[in-house]
Amino acid sequence: MARSGEQAAAGALPPVTGVGGAFHVAGSIPGEGETQIFLTTQTGAPVSLSVLRRPGEAPSWSLAQGEIVDEAGAAPPRDTLAWYRLACFLPRALPDRPTAELAAADADAARADYAFVLEGLGACGRVRGS
Repeated sequence: MARSGEQAAAGALPPVTGVGGAFHVAGSIPGEGETQIFLTTQTGAPVSLSVLRRPGEAPSWSLAQGEIVDEAGAAPPRDTLAWYRLACFLPRALPDRPTAELAAADADAARADYAFVLEGLGACGRVRGS
């Protein structure tokens, strides 16, 4: 479980409230592509997930906080506040609305990449109170 001190730390990931948008761009060679998934947060702060696929390499994903996506970014370590807010509060499937304007192949790729992120996060392991 995330340490409570993380919550007050500057730069802590704000509470995630959903998925606001997504897009996928196929690369110039088969099997290459990048998906960006834009999250909504309680504070309105920009947060996004990026999934990168390259032939012959394992796909990778990263979390970006802010307007600029850092190519050196990484997935949050398990049991941190950022991991908790993603693993426990992201929808279990990419909603239709963020991909409604995409071509069918790009929407399918975005859904597959979103599922890849969820798989990488793993189960939340916490039961939400009622």
